[in-house]
Amino acid sequence: MRDVELMTEGLKDFLEDNLGTYLTAIETAAADSIDLGTPTYELGYKDIFGRNKYPAVLIVLDFVEQEESGAGSAWLSAHIDIVVAVTASSPDVLSKKLMRYMDAVYQLLGESEDLGGVCLLSGFEGSDFLYGAPGAKDFGVVTISIKITNDILT
Repeated sequence: MRDVELMTEGLKDFLEDNLGTYLTAIETAAADSIDLGTPTYELGYKDIFGRNKYPAVLIVLDFVEQEESGAGSAWLSAHIDIVVAVTASSPDVLSKKLMRYMDAVYQLLGESEDLGGVCLLSGFEGSDFLYGAPGAKDFGVVTISIKITNDILT
């Protein structure tokens, strides 16, 4: 079966269809001139430093685990990193953009535990920030780690 692939693709589609609404709400509430932009969405790890377009949201599968849940079925869990790469004109704006993207993802996923029918349940595992990189001080990344689980037939 293609269970992991379908969950990962479903997460990408869910984010692509819904994250913009949350980003817009955050921009409106902030009432400043920081433009969060319209991100591109992609599956799998891509070179986050050598991109032509920012912001970018990458859906990266980390690892998968399976636990028997009963006769003929199991819990299949995919641990996925949502990697958001942005650019900004200053360190202050960069920090705010990263935090706002993190907040938007947290709000969206927190309000839809099944990710719009993609899985039975989802949960956060943590976040990590990378501010700037050698030769790219206007560039940053926030990685939001989640776990999504489905019941599958074995």
